Amino acid sequence: AAGGTEPRYRVSTMFTLDTDKEEILSAFASACSGSLVYVNGMWMMRGGAYRSPAITLTEDDFVGPIEIQSRLSRRELGNAVKGLYVAADQKYVDIRYPPVTTSWYETEDGERICIERDFPFVTSAGQAQRLAKIELEELRQQITVKGRLKLGAYRVLPGEVIQLTIARYGWSSKVFRIV
Repeated sequence: AAGGTEPRYRVSTMFTLDTDKEEILSAFASACSGSLVYVNGMWMMRGGAYRSPAITLTEDDFVGPIEIQSRLSRRELGNAVKGLYVAADQKYVDIRYPPVTTSWYETEDGERICIERDFPFVTSAGQAQRLAKIELEELRQQITVKGRLKLGAYRVLPGEVIQLTIARYGWSSKVFRIV
């Protein structure tokens, strides 16, 4: 609100070597709205920046049935995000960032459903709010597609983006992220 800029994603932290490695990696990923996946014996972290779809898949690329989950359960759903970050301007103590809310989603759900997302490697309220907004928008993208794919689709790694065209669902180049 006061103007100025800051890096979109910045990791600011200290940790001891006895801290759980997976916990550290997860916190790193949360500071860049990223995802952490284990593929072929290696950990990979993908930042949350937009990536163009790698390939387009069609119904012909599936072998067997396609499962569609179109809504999250009420327990998994949220329409507001609140949590903690480590405030650099307050001597690095954990404080709450201003919650991220969307009146449209609250109206759609009939009430405010707040989820907690802490950002232990973030030292700016602005960055914490940006990350919370990304979390909220991803949470509201509720369609999940499951199925077995032909070998040609296995060149796409978890975290990459694809387009999916399936006529019976009315999808033409609908964008999905591989999880």
